[in-house]
Amino acid sequence: MLLEELDDRAFKALGHRDRRAILRLLAEGEQPVGDVVAAVGLDQPVVSQHLKVLRSAALVTVRGDGNRRLYAVDFVRFAEIRTFLDHFWNTKLESLKRIAEGEDN
Repeated sequence: MLLEELDDRAFKALGHRDRRAILRLLAEGEQPVGDVVAAVGLDQPVVSQHLKVLRSAALVTVRGDGNRRLYAVDFVRFAEIRTFLDHFWNTKLESLKRIAEGEDN
């Protein structure tokens, strides 16, 4: 994904602390909704809504396993986000390097 194609949905989804808690849990491995509910201490409808937002932002994946739906972090999407953020980090480091070396007068 090109940097220009990275939309705001991911950053908006990451802005909510409960969604970040869900993502931290899912980063450990696939989880059914019931386990997410138990771990984060929110009601099932609230967790389901957060998962819907995270799925629409492509931050989590879901797959069926019998009658269960298992959720997991989409690490490919997070790699894209990291690439986007690294662009700013690398640009800032290059600017600091030029300043330190006296090239940015």
